[in-house]
Amino acid sequence: MTRERAATFSPPDRGPDELEGLRVLVFGVGAFGGGAGVARFLAKRGAAVTITDLSTPEQLAKSLELLEGVPLAGSRLGGHDILDFENADWVVVNPAVPPKSSLLSAAERAGARLVTEIGLFLSWCPSPYVAGVTGSNGKSTTCRLLTDLLAASGYRTHLGGNFGGSLLGELDTMSGEDRVVLEFSSFQLSRLGAGTPRPAAVGVTQIAANHLDWHGTFEAYRAAKEELLLAPRQTLPRQVQIAALPRNDPQLIAAALRSGRPVVSCGADAPKGPGIGVIGRQLCEVLHANEGTAESIPTALASIDRMPRPGVHEIENAATACALAIALGGDRALFEETIARQTPLPHRQEEVAEVRGVRFVDDSKSTTPEATRAALNAYAPRAVLLAGGHHKGGDLAAFARAVRDGASGAICYGESREELAQALRAGGVDPAKIEVVDRFAQAFRRATEVARKGDVVLLSPACASYDEFRNYEERAARFRSLIAEWKNL
Repeated sequence: MTRERAATFSPPDRGPDELEGLRVLVFGVGAFGGGAGVARFLAKRGAAVTITDLSTPEQLAKSLELLEGVPLAGSRLGGHDILDFENADWVVVNPAVPPKSSLLSAAERAGARLVTEIGLFLSWCPSPYVAGVTGSNGKSTTCRLLTDLLAASGYRTHLGGNFGGSLLGELDTMSGEDRVVLEFSSFQLSRLGAGTPRPAAVGVTQIAANHLDWHGTFEAYRAAKEELLLAPRQTLPRQVQIAALPRNDPQLIAAALRSGRPVVSCGADAPKGPGIGVIGRQLCEVLHANEGTAESIPTALASIDRMPRPGVHEIENAATACALAIALGGDRALFEETIARQTPLPHRQEEVAEVRGVRFVDDSKSTTPEATRAALNAYAPRAVLLAGGHHKGGDLAAFARAVRDGASGAICYGESREELAQALRAGGVDPAKIEVVDRFAQAFRRATEVARKGDVVLLSPACASYDEFRNYEERAARFRSLIAEWKNL
């Protein structure tokens, strides 16, 4: 059997007001609103839209609610029909669709244009002031803070992309002066395609191995992230088109410089030149005193003592958000108060309960070993870790060291339970502190048995959820329901 080649993606060949009669297939409705949002937008502008998804109507109930009253041309759920792909002018591809799908190949052979929701938005967005953020961990937190910094500075600001939903429905009310913040997954970036405009200002949080089951290699995953750095807009001032990058990643910095983007180095340490980092107890912007001189002047942006969680990763995220906000016109004088008001996003080190002296922390969004390492650092050494699910690839040796130093116990469950447990043993974790069970509920029950007053039961799985759950949100909901049951025992 021949291997399917990777599909070719393109920007739209017409504007948002030229869609009448266009035959569009939305390939993957999804559970987070993006597929429903693009179907709704295109159908309301006269396109003949058909939706198709492997999931059943019951599984897609929330997304289908967003399509009530929308004049769809067709709906095929619980499976696909190749004729839908062969009869489409456009196929809008959900980010989760595998990269070498035979259905995409069939659509291309039939002459269909392959597009994405985020590619349509970038092509049609009326504002040039778009910031894009990617990375392995911390991109949602960075995007939310950046949005708040720009809004506090008086700009009408829109947040979208991988963050959830679709901004296409807001196009009609956007102006050329609005600010737009987009989170990008590696899946989305790998499908932007040549000719699709990149955001004006871009930021990358730390990159660690992730989604290797999808991309194949770490090099391919990194290459997808670097797509964000390409093709700055020639019509915007150079100081707007920065790349805010971790200063410990020379490969990213070199890629940005090759693309013609000025680099603002970001980190939780003191900048050795222009950049944003920590001097004393202040998050500071460091600039050259005069062009062409080595003398630097630091400007305090925020006290790290006022940050809700002043860990290394949180400081790095704040530095990146500040750099992008400054590039898009943010008011530095408002940064400290805005940063101080931040609260954790749902399912990201979110403390959800304390029962009989044991705290329960929902970090279900941590689906990589690197993200779980950050959570363990925050709760060391009293964490009782729940880890497991579908391992996507990543550094399990570093993960094991974090468990060894930061956890009082680790309970491994799900598809990758034996792989995780073996890595922990090889990494020096006391075998007596490692337990292996089949299912998530068993892991939770065992955690409540071993946790003592002052401990933290930490759901930070280091793995994707879809061996047992549809997504990390469903896993988090199960965690909370188990807490409620245990509380009432």
